[in-house]
Amino acid sequence: MFSRSEVRLLKALVEPMTLTNLASAIHLSVSRTSELVTSLTKKRLVEKEKKIYWSNYSYADLLRELLHENLSIGFEDFLYGKKLDILLEVCFSGGQTEG
Repeated sequence: MFSRSEVRLLKALVEPMTLTNLASAIHLSVSRTSELVTSLTKKRLVEKEKKIYWSNYSYADLLRELLHENLSIGFEDFLYGKKLDILLEVCFSGGQTEG
């Protein structure tokens, strides 16, 4: 599952950013932002070297495209918890259901 803060972070990550700049962009402390980055790294959505950036996995590309092509939409208000998991499942399955 994803938290609202994780969605906010992903939405703000329009280019590779330092941890400090990213924390400032999402109005959270550096330590809390670091926790979010660690969580999103485990989910294979972002990677961190000197800067934090989106990973190259296909589902990360799909989510990045969704968030960044619609910057005026407050995705963090509804794409969190199970809701985002359901959306990603629909994206991966192409809308196909088992059975």
